[in-house]
Amino acid sequence: MAKALALSMGRGEWRRPALVAVAAVAIAAASARPYAGGWNDGAWLAAVEALVDHGTLAIDTSIYVDPSRADPAAPTPYPRHRLQLMTRGTLDKLYIDGHYYSSRPPVPALLLAGGYAVLQQMTGLVAREHPDRFAYVMTLLFVGLPWIVAMVCTDCLVRRILPSPLLALGITASFALATTALSYTRHVNSHLLLMGIAAALMLGLHQLRPAEPDGPRAVALPAVLGSLAGLGYTVDLGVGPVLVLTLTPLVVHRVRGARSRPRLAAYLLAAVPWIALHHAVNYSIGGTLIPASAVPAYSRWPGSPFDEANLTGRFVHHDPAHVLGYALGLLVGPRGFLLHNPMLLLAAAGGVALCLRPDLEERSELLFAAAWSVGTWLLYALGSVNYGGASASIRWFLPLLVPGFFVLSVMLREAPWRAAEFGVLSVGGLVFSIQLWRNGPWLLRGLAGFWPTVSLTLLAWLACWAWRHRADRRNIHS
Repeated sequence: MAKALALSMGRGEWRRPALVAVAAVAIAAASARPYAGGWNDGAWLAAVEALVDHGTLAIDTSIYVDPSRADPAAPTPYPRHRLQLMTRGTLDKLYIDGHYYSSRPPVPALLLAGGYAVLQQMTGLVAREHPDRFAYVMTLLFVGLPWIVAMVCTDCLVRRILPSPLLALGITASFALATTALSYTRHVNSHLLLMGIAAALMLGLHQLRPAEPDGPRAVALPAVLGSLAGLGYTVDLGVGPVLVLTLTPLVVHRVRGARSRPRLAAYLLAAVPWIALHHAVNYSIGGTLIPASAVPAYSRWPGSPFDEANLTGRFVHHDPAHVLGYALGLLVGPRGFLLHNPMLLLAAAGGVALCLRPDLEERSELLFAAAWSVGTWLLYALGSVNYGGASASIRWFLPLLVPGFFVLSVMLREAPWRAAEFGVLSVGGLVFSIQLWRNGPWLLRGLAGFWPTVSLTLLAWLACWAWRHRADRRNIHS
């Protein structure tokens, strides 16, 4: 991710990204919690602990599966008041051949385990003895670093698109502080990791053009994009594959020309190893090429909250009306992603018109953003029923904030008078973001005052639109 950023920067352009990075570091350091907050991050931390401290992918002996195994003199791996977590540990686990395994994708856990192993060699940190330090540092590595990359890459991208530095800063601030992303800085999760990958990808795509000079630079950027796409595939087995399927045609289009073969080969050769590694490890655990978490037999253990009726990755809807209702609920229901990130309503409203404009330089990126977002939405609409479980809005869609804000940047460049609408919607998002950050990402109930806040935000948006419309009509008649 850092290499994609470096390729896009020139001399003398590092001052503002450095300031954005400092602000992102401060937010990450203040947000990270010294404990696991739920099943999701408990499963990630269990896999990392098992790999380094026990030398296995099986998590049976992890303190995040059996909290009683933690050092009695040490802080607890979960909050003491969360009695179910302290008694049963994470339930995001699979039972395969007599052992429990994390239901989270294995490759990101392997990467995080590498960071933990290095840290253990340097400091002697052991999860069982210091679960508070372990959880805090792992959150900084797994979530904090991608958060910083996402903020810096997004700021660089919007500055490349928008002529107004002030408006670009406003978009970056909205992305950081007025979306559900902020709440996910609290605990280990793969969704913010994929958001960081997506931000670096979008910045790199904006640099990728058919005409490139000979030499290493011609293949360097395609290789970086391929590596990011392959890694993204392994992070989320719903969002990631859709990302690769929609990104690859755009890369093929962008590298067309006389020197297209080496550049396309660099992209593919960088992506394939990540994808192959995921399937190799996944197969070694569950003997299947599909996600092991989608195999019903592996969730049949005593006390499991999952079965054939609620597993993600399987079509379990009973009629078309249920599918339609659930699909709409993912966007505009009580957990709806668009309502919790209201500025994306503006992107959805204007994005179609932008995609239909052949004169726009970014049209191909806009089409990619639309295809990835819609494809992911449809995949989860068909392959899930639980709205992402206990999470802040729809956790799977968090990486889609990146293409959404890319669309917003292009829209505000083409229609700067809509900045007031963007500002009003961002204020509504800020209200939700503050509440979600205080609660953390593993939200068990809806936000207080959700529908009144949504209503006021939409009314303010309508008022902004009506005021601008009347002003335009007065200018026409004057």
